[in-house]
Amino acid sequence: MKDGLPEREAIGNITWSPNHFQTAESLSDDERSQFDLYLIVDNQPELTADQKWGESTYAINGTNVIRTWVVVDKTTEEIAADTAALAASVRSERDELIKATDYYALTDVTMNAAMTTYRQALRDITDQAGFPNTITWPIAP
Repeated sequence: MKDGLPEREAIGNITWSPNHFQTAESLSDDERSQFDLYLIVDNQPELTADQKWGESTYAINGTNVIRTWVVVDKTTEEIAADTAALAASVRSERDELIKATDYYALTDVTMNAAMTTYRQALRDITDQAGFPNTITWPIAP
């Protein structure tokens, strides 16, 4: 058994398994029948930020294998961890953008108002209402 389905040997070096559906797509129904192969019917739904994949199920229906996707809600802890990881990633990107403009902040260089505004806008990203999920990045002068 593999993924809840019987694993089947076929002619030559072709083995039917959930990892070999690409091979089956190029064959006719008669050829798939000869090799005991199936096409997968896979309508994967979109996930929202507060969902994750559960266990998928497979069922044979004629010459097709129907894959049923299970979507489950993330726990509060998982959502918090995802949000924290995203916030850290945004801060890291922001820090790199600030670092790229540090030259303008040296004492022997005069920073223009546009660069000062840009750097401040980068520092203020964490204060945006949608942070960290929705960011409006300032445009460098």
